[in-house]
Amino acid sequence: MLAFGMAVPSGGQETPVPVAICDLDQTSYSKLFADLIRDSHDFDVVRDVSSVDEAKELIERGEFPAAIIIPKGFQQRILSPEPSLEITLVLDESKAMIPSMAEAGLAQIAGKSSFGVKVTINRESVTPSGIELSGRAAISSIVMGIALVYSCFDDIAGAMARERERGTLSRLFLTPISRWSIFLGKTLSSILLTQFRTTILLAILVFYLQTPVIGNPLLIYLITSLIATTTIALGFAISTRPISGRSVVILEFALMVPLLFLTGVLRPLEMMPKATRWIAELIPYTYGNDALRRVILLGQGFEFIWVNLAILAAYSMLLFAVAAVILKRKIM
Repeated sequence: MLAFGMAVPSGGQETPVPVAICDLDQTSYSKLFADLIRDSHDFDVVRDVSSVDEAKELIERGEFPAAIIIPKGFQQRILSPEPSLEITLVLDESKAMIPSMAEAGLAQIAGKSSFGVKVTINRESVTPSGIELSGRAAISSIVMGIALVYSCFDDIAGAMARERERGTLSRLFLTPISRWSIFLGKTLSSILLTQFRTTILLAILVFYLQTPVIGNPLLIYLITSLIATTTIALGFAISTRPISGRSVVILEFALMVPLLFLTGVLRPLEMMPKATRWIAELIPYTYGNDALRRVILLGQGFEFIWVNLAILAAYSMLLFAVAAVILKRKIM
């Protein structure tokens, strides 16, 4: 309930959509329309850009999820004998809720303006293929990431708790092998299982959820392996203490439910309060899910996700080190 309240603000605290404005007309009418956007409660204008290409590049880098393009000839069309108006909305279609909220907000501003003309809003995607993604497709990659986290956590924390209850874990710790050998063996087996799970989940995305997988499949498997490694390390760190199988089930829910709210399933990070975004940025899975979204839905390459992968790797090493320090070779 706390995570839900952090992710979804009350009605009086609705977060505006971060956008950029590109005024290609530079006339009094276009500047007036840009001011209407800045004064609106529906948008938070984070910067002005000089070209459509610059807007697309910054959207791809994640600087903001949408850009409003005021085309050249804006004022001329309004003052013509048959006035008409077209606005281009460049969108990151892989962000759930953002496209519909941005389009609705722009239509509302145009309706309240004093131009007295009907406004046509043209949506343009930053995906290489220009595919307009559905709301279900936009959250599918995040759901995939959370499914992998849940299964990998049970691979380690759940399996070790069950081994402890059966007494087989005590025998494992009495064998003449190092703790790193135990870590490595269980990690490799869980990563191998993750590759099978990734294949099954990708098949579900493509054939059942009708989600286009635009990016390089090898990058997807690399990302899921790092998500698995981070989760495995977390599972080791938790399972170094004697916990029961029932406690692991409770921990799984305690881990999964906040992830549903804080990693973009219900709302994209841009639509969350600032304090919640800071918390979300401390969660390693935020970066894993973002990398999956970029590769699967936007078709981006390694140059766009290497920072995300580095953060996941750093979290993995940190958690493995913590687990190695607190793990004690004793009969459990």
